[in-house]
Amino acid sequence: CSDGKQRYDNSFMSMSMSMSDDEVDDFGIRMVNSDKLKAGPSKIKICVADTGYDLGHPDLPNASNHGVDGWDKKFRNQHYKWYEDEVGHGTHVAGIIGAIGNDYGVTGVLEDPDSFSFFISVAIPGGTAYLSHVLHALSECVKSGAKIINMSYGHYYPSTIEEDFHRYLYEQ
Repeated sequence: CSDGKQRYDNSFMSMSMSMSDDEVDDFGIRMVNSDKLKAGPSKIKICVADTGYDLGHPDLPNASNHGVDGWDKKFRNQHYKWYEDEVGHGTHVAGIIGAIGNDYGVTGVLEDPDSFSFFISVAIPGGTAYLSHVLHALSECVKSGAKIINMSYGHYYPSTIEEDFHRYLYEQ
């Protein structure tokens, strides 16, 4: 633009984001060019290291039909099950990645659940965690055979321990 300001195509943002019988094609999904992704010869395992996964969500792959699996977190007499999400963040992230193309809810980047499988690792139960919990959850992702790990968290200070551990896991 001549005035130096960025312009956005408002037609993307004008659609309703309500849950209805029609599936919403979220403008963000199109912005990452998901329509150009091609399925490989075999399923890819994607790990979501987050708060959990709502296994009963109608817009997400399930364990019986799509092989969703996970790792539970036990901490201080609490048992955080991978297939429950008391915060909802892990479920939201999983939906961005792989909401099923089923004429309901939203479209994920990978809308065909036959092209991938989820492994859910409870890294941040209740929304907060120690770094040791997160690193353990990430190692469970690697043990599961995940080729992609989504980590949607942050903290205030950089950690050389975390950086070294990420490098170590990458080299596995």
